[in-house]
Amino acid sequence: MPGEQQAADDADRVAGVDQRDDEGREAVALLVDAVERARHGRERHDDEEREGDGPEAAAVATAVAVRFGGVRRGRGERGHGPSIRPSAIARNARARCRLSADAITIAGVDLRQLSVFVAVAEEEGFSRAADRLRVAQSAVSATVRNLEREWGVTLFHRTTHRVALSAEGRALLPEARAALAAAGRVTDAVDEVRGGLRGRLRLGIVQAGAMPSGVSAAAVLAAFRREHPGVAFDLRQGGSELQAEAVRSGALDLSFVGLPDERLPGLTATVLARDTMVLACRSDHPFAGRDAVELADLVDESFVELPSTWGVRIANDRAFAAAGVTRRIAHEINDMGTTVDVVRHGLAVAVVPPLFAADPSIATVPIRTGAPTFVVSLVLPAGRPPGAAARAFAATAARVAEADAGT
Repeated sequence: MPGEQQAADDADRVAGVDQRDDEGREAVALLVDAVERARHGRERHDDEEREGDGPEAAAVATAVAVRFGGVRRGRGERGHGPSIRPSAIARNARARCRLSADAITIAGVDLRQLSVFVAVAEEEGFSRAADRLRVAQSAVSATVRNLEREWGVTLFHRTTHRVALSAEGRALLPEARAALAAAGRVTDAVDEVRGGLRGRLRLGIVQAGAMPSGVSAAAVLAAFRREHPGVAFDLRQGGSELQAEAVRSGALDLSFVGLPDERLPGLTATVLARDTMVLACRSDHPFAGRDAVELADLVDESFVELPSTWGVRIANDRAFAAAGVTRRIAHEINDMGTTVDVVRHGLAVAVVPPLFAADPSIATVPIRTGAPTFVVSLVLPAGRPPGAAARAFAATAARVAEADAGT
């Protein structure tokens, strides 16, 4: 019966909420352990004989456990603060996280503070983090100071020119990301039960000119927005290898990249499009009237190239190396529009996706043998389950790419 099927579906979704809630509490417990390890390591560095169970280390671990797991404060035999050793505190916190359905929201982690810590770490500055979070810089600075005071560790080294993670901060960052991701999955599951996706996706994109014909990040975003208007986006543009690493580390939820499979360890990739690249040169260049060229014909040409972490450049490097041809790179530019201008003015030639060279003053010439193939994929982390919004976006991207390929 339709009603019975609907009830069964609802029960499955609720079970998914319970599973994600368990994952969230476990992630919070792992963060407790990470704080303990970071603090313990600092104490051991200061005084190896203390073994991390001195009054300061225990006080910090207890403060964190109280925050994350609701551990009661106590006094030690010598009056040195809590009598519970840090490892026991972490176990207590984990148990509380598992037992209490509300651990993440009332006895657990302050997700807003964690978000600020992660933003400062990823942006490498308080001002940029404030811009990203759309809050005042003073609020970001105060939040980090409060975290450092409560956890008893220095999260960042600050100078007049830069902000860098401390050793403790580096140890805590992946666990903080995991806790935020787990909390996000709980929210996603609840939204699924309620009948609508919400939240924010951190999406990596590459420049439009570097996308194969038939793939448009804007088209995918538009299609997704029509289906899921409650999901907002943080878009970050960059080279494919840097974007892939950001997905692996948790700095991005998913990303478009132009890399072959062997350059995507730790990621799940869905291929959206492939393009055979062409030679782009000024319309009055000697090669402009040819039916095709060989890579060996280009040995005396000056090239304009994208940075070595960009997908187009990686495909070119592989193709020229396979052909045994060393090309002369006269210009390296991290902007597609400027690259077009360099070719348009006859300063260099380029090997690019056909769409990139769609300019009347630029001639495109096929490469007869061993032409580079540029592949664009959408990648998600393989080691952790994506949220509902990320899964939905991946499905939309595959559908849009398939529809474009058929036109």
